[in-house]
Amino acid sequence: MTAFKHRAVLQTDDNEGSKDAFGHPKQPDWLKEPVRVPCFAWSTQKRHVADGDKIVVVEDVRAKFSVNASISIGQRILKIEKKNQTLLIDGPLKIETIQHKHNHIEAALSKST
Repeated sequence: MTAFKHRAVLQTDDNEGSKDAFGHPKQPDWLKEPVRVPCFAWSTQKRHVADGDKIVVVEDVRAKFSVNASISIGQRILKIEKKNQTLLIDGPLKIETIQHKHNHIEAALSKST
């Protein structure tokens, strides 16, 4: 079992799945108080993507959480810190996929800047 020596600062969108009067998805409304969730995170790759005059840096990050952690696709991680609140990975990070393993939850995260 992996020791969860990092903390993900997690936010939830209050408007997830909500639509406006015209049937369009509402703008995200992130909760004001983020929650610090124990995890173990690492970066798998970082790449530069050129699109015309723009260059974007895309970083793929993975994180393991306890099987009891309340995480879901659609949430975002503001940052990942060490236990002493030293910044490890700056966000925001989008939770792309979640896989339930036998002793943890593994999430694929993406970061675009």
